[in-house]
Amino acid sequence: MPRFIVRFRGSTPDKGITTKLHDAPSIEVIQETDRMVLVEAEESDLLDVVKPGASVVIVPQSLYERPDPLPAIRREPSE
Repeated sequence: MPRFIVRFRGSTPDKGITTKLHDAPSIEVIQETDRMVLVEAEESDLLDVVKPGASVVIVPQSLYERPDPLPAIRREPSE
């Protein structure tokens, strides 16, 4: 199931929105901070509960592969 980040702009988010996200049976809240909520839900179900606007932004979660911090130099074995 896809994951989305519900991000709040401006002042402290309306507790009604976070309560709706927690109470919706088709939405699973994965993680929550003061300004963001990570949810797992279908996009249509999420948009039924929370409408994006000036104070709420909904974006899909993006994952990036971390580069190897210590790249190895590949050499031919010496004879």
